[in-house]
Amino acid sequence: MKNLLSTDKKPGLLAWAGYGLLVIVALSIITSIVGSFLPESSSSGEGGTASIMARYDTATFAPMPNAVAEMAVPSAQKSAGSAAVDAGTSVDVARVIKTGSLELMVEDVAKTMAQITTLATAKNGFVESSSIQDPGTGSRTAWVSVRVPVKVFESSLTEFKKLATVVLNESTQGQDVTMEYIDLAANIKNSKAEEESYINLMKKTGSVEEILSVTRQLAEVRGRIERLEAQKRYLENRTDMSTISIQLTEETRVNVPSRTWQPLEVLRQSVRDLVSSLQGLVDFMITFVIAVIGLLIPIVIFIGLIIWLGWKVLKFAMKKIRR
Repeated sequence: MKNLLSTDKKPGLLAWAGYGLLVIVALSIITSIVGSFLPESSSSGEGGTASIMARYDTATFAPMPNAVAEMAVPSAQKSAGSAAVDAGTSVDVARVIKTGSLELMVEDVAKTMAQITTLATAKNGFVESSSIQDPGTGSRTAWVSVRVPVKVFESSLTEFKKLATVVLNESTQGQDVTMEYIDLAANIKNSKAEEESYINLMKKTGSVEEILSVTRQLAEVRGRIERLEAQKRYLENRTDMSTISIQLTEETRVNVPSRTWQPLEVLRQSVRDLVSSLQGLVDFMITFVIAVIGLLIPIVIFIGLIIWLGWKVLKFAMKKIRR
């Protein structure tokens, strides 16, 4: 009975687990209560501009526009925003860059070039570049690059082919840039909304640091808009006006005599060549004679000196023998 009524038992493993659980729950409740009294931290955003916008727009001003609010989102959470296509942006017709090339055999290159210029002008187009090569002794060749509205591209090809006696080669190409054009238009629209938000923000900021920060962002946005608009204008130009490159080859003709044949000039050139050759021969002979004479004189002097000395020695020896 004594053992059964004793109260000095030590707690078991299950009791200790229950005590630990109660301590964890109590600490969680205390942490949540203390955290409710502490201010929330905010990120600085891009260059401090996002925090400025958040402070002003959550205080007394209207909510931020979507284009500006997006700036407060960390860059890691953004997708390729510059390549995103606005769902509300569309084009009336597909944007296709059309180009064509023709190689034509014609009777008269100069005449055909004038006709091509007339046809291009009649179709509200123009000649972008042209060149002609005339060897003087054979057929002439020319190259013409024509820009015409894309809506008359096919009809222009037909008209140009009618000017030829033979169509040697013909090819056309088309590059669809509709999605690229829509993407540029959407980026321009979003960038302009972002620019407008920065302009409004300039009126609300007060400190010099805040104004400088917003000014830097505004300059970056305006530069981006200019680049996007330049790309958009380029695509509009390439898709509104098609390009047709034409090579003209003149039919072979026999020209007797040739336009460049000048027999008198050939005769004069031959006489000049003969005189030049004779002058060269005379110059060589003069140089050769002077060189030979200049070389022989010291050799003759040296040999004569040797003979004279030998004669003197021989004469002296003969006198000694006679004595």
